[in-house]
Amino acid sequence: MGMRRIRQLKGVDEIPIDGVEFSIRDDKCLIVKFRERSPCLSSAVLNGGFKTARAIANYQVSEEFSSGNPKAFLRRALRRLKVPGPAVGLMTAADVNKFSLKIEKREGISVCAIATAGVSNAASAGDEIPRNWSLGTINVIILVGARLSKGCMVDAVKTATEAKVMALMDLDVRSKFSGDAASGTTTDAIAVACTNRGESLSYAGTGATLGVLVGRAVRASVKEAVQRQDFPRGRLPTSRLEERGITLRRMGNALLEYSPALRSWSGLKVEKLIERALADVNVSSLIMAGARLDEDVAKGLTRRVDGGLNRLVADEILGSAIANYMAGSRGVREFFALRQAKPPSLDGLKPLARGAIEGMLAGIRSKIEVKGEE
Repeated sequence: MGMRRIRQLKGVDEIPIDGVEFSIRDDKCLIVKFRERSPCLSSAVLNGGFKTARAIANYQVSEEFSSGNPKAFLRRALRRLKVPGPAVGLMTAADVNKFSLKIEKREGISVCAIATAGVSNAASAGDEIPRNWSLGTINVIILVGARLSKGCMVDAVKTATEAKVMALMDLDVRSKFSGDAASGTTTDAIAVACTNRGESLSYAGTGATLGVLVGRAVRASVKEAVQRQDFPRGRLPTSRLEERGITLRRMGNALLEYSPALRSWSGLKVEKLIERALADVNVSSLIMAGARLDEDVAKGLTRRVDGGLNRLVADEILGSAIANYMAGSRGVREFFALRQAKPPSLDGLKPLARGAIEGMLAGIRSKIEVKGEE
C-alpha cells in the first residue's frame, strides 16, 4: 500500500492556537489534532456529547452514501487513516477541500472556526422532511485557546448556531422543502473544543467576549464555505426565484396562457425572453422586493389586510411600475389586462411577487407587439 497523502495547511490556514495541528488526508478527511487530550462537546456521529479527544475528524462521503451503522463505518475509516484516538468523528458529503477557516482574536483569547458546507438539503427548522432527501451538511469545528467550563461550551454551541443561521440569511439560502429562509440543513453537526490552558472562561453568549469571537468566526467561515461549494453570493435572479417555487417554465406558461397568439412559440424561446428581462437589475430587484414583502405579510410584520380601506394595492403599484419601466403606458394597459385574465400557472403565488411577475410579463408582451414578432 502506498503512502497516504497528507496535506498540512500552511500560511493563512495555520491555527494560531498552541498544541493544535490541522491537515487534510487523502483529500477526503479534514483532521484537527491536539497535542494533549482536549475537552470537546459535539453532535458528532462518532463520540458525540462531552468527551476528551486527541482529534476531531470531518470525513467526506459520497452523496449516495448509505450505511446501517455510520458510527462503525467512521471508526474503521479513521483507523485506516491513522487518526489518533479517541477521535470525535463528523461526516459530510460536501467537499472538505473547500473548507473555510476563520480566526478571531481579542484580549488574549484566540478562536478558530473551520466549516465545510453543502446546502443541497437546506431546511428551515420545523419543515416537514420527506424520507428520501440528498446528503448535504454544514459541519463546524470551533477551537478555543482557553479553559472552558461545560456550561461555556454549551453557550458556544448556541452562539455558533445563531451565527450559522445569520450566514445563511446573508446568502438568502432557502429551504428545499418549504421555500422559507433556511436555518441549516437536515444533517448539520458542530464540535467545540478547547485546549484547557490559559484563561478560564464561563460564558460564550453574544454579550461575552468569547461569544463575539465565536459569532464572527463562525458566521464568516460558514458563509465562505457555502459560497465555495458552488453557491455564489451573486447568483442569478432565476435561481433565487426558483428557490421560491417560481420557475422559468411556470412564468413562461403564464405568458402563453394569457397570449394565445404566442402558443406557436417554443417554451424555450419564451423562457429566453423572461431570462433577458430578469437580467435587468431593476426588474429583478423589484420582483425580489415583492417576494421579500410577501414574507413580511406571511409573518404578520405588516398591518392586517382586509377588504376595506386597508385593501392591498401594493401588488398593483409594483406590477404597474415594472410594466411602465419596461414598455411605458402600453405596458401598463397590458398589465391590467393580464391581471384580469389571471393565468392559472401563477395560481398559488403570494400577491406581491405575483403582481411583480405579472408586470414583467406584461412588459415582455408589449415589447413583442411593438416589434411585431408574433
